[in-house]
Amino acid sequence: MDYKIGMRTYKTSLAVFICIIVYQIAHWENPFFAVIGAILSMETSIISSFKVGRDRLMGTALGAIVGLGFTLISPRDALLSALGMIIIITICNIFHWNKSISIAGVVFISIMFNIGGLQAIQYSINRILDTSIGILIGLAINFLIAPYNFENSIQRQLSSLNKEFNMLIEGYICTYVKENSCPKDCCKLINRCIGTISDGLNQLKGELKEYLNEIKVQQANQQRVQDIIVTLEIIQETYSHFKVIAPIVCERKVNELNFKKLESLGFVVHRYYCNENLNSLDMIYNYHLGIILENIELLDN
Repeated sequence: MDYKIGMRTYKTSLAVFICIIVYQIAHWENPFFAVIGAILSMETSIISSFKVGRDRLMGTALGAIVGLGFTLISPRDALLSALGMIIIITICNIFHWNKSISIAGVVFISIMFNIGGLQAIQYSINRILDTSIGILIGLAINFLIAPYNFENSIQRQLSSLNKEFNMLIEGYICTYVKENSCPKDCCKLINRCIGTISDGLNQLKGELKEYLNEIKVQQANQQRVQDIIVTLEIIQETYSHFKVIAPIVCERKVNELNFKKLESLGFVVHRYYCNENLNSLDMIYNYHLGIILENIELLDN
């Protein structure tokens, strides 16, 4: 199996190593919560890391506050532990801190059962400080060491989607033009290819959203960003038109204009009966195919 360890794996391991070393050098207590903070804040982008770190810190503070209050009433109490979890989850849901629930619960229970044997107030403060230290270490490593290159990744995905479109045209539209026959299970195969493109588009949109958040901080070249957005819009439109013609692509006739567009784009075709007896489905098909080919030309330039 050809498997390559990703940079995020190395950076996460380094963050864990640094957390432990820092605590050992400073002779601080168990670095458990610092390590958790560092691991959980190691996201793809700096902005994502910051948001996750913020969520963990809010969860830690909430868990510490509720835990401290309940511990002063009655530590290790089963009923209060259950009630505390209800309060924590409810508060997180009200303020839409959904990603803070887990860490808040962990900190709350650790304080209720006084893991570490310290006084409740000191223990609560330590948990907040530990988490903050771990998050800061994770953010620093993510920012300083091989930050994720969104632009290269997005360009690769855009290029991959463009290739998928060309393969669809070559494999199904051109095949019929050349041979006057459709491949077996043509529509099913096209729908499978369109499904793959749909998945790629969804992934690309998610990554573009993260990238747009990142460049607000980095003040990146706005023209490059606008070019990417325009290209994505063209790909989205092309996908939409492919989706329309997918159920009717088999046994359709190509008109003269689209035949010439196919030739000009470098697709291997040869002339057969163009513009002969085009029915209503053929006309719908050619309308959408014309837009697809125009978009392919834009993407290739």
